[in-house]
Amino acid sequence: MIKNLINARYERNDIEMKAGFFRVKGDTIDIMPAYSQDIIRISLFGNEIEKITILDNVSLSEKRILHLSEFFLQNIT
Repeated sequence: MIKNLINARYERNDIEMKAGFFRVKGDTIDIMPAYSQDIIRISLFGNEIEKITILDNVSLSEKRILHLSEFFLQNIT
């Protein structure tokens, strides 16, 4: 997944979150898309996605929990 983010032109920065960057902490990947001020948090369990949550950029409070059925996941090549 990290390789796919880099191929999609996201940059890794484990300290500061801003548009177009992502960070990794343990089994959690936080992504801040260029088109949104919210953070997308992907929680992993092993090699599988356990939960996807939309977080407020300032407070980091959960705004919405997304169900995997809302996504069409594809491999970026």
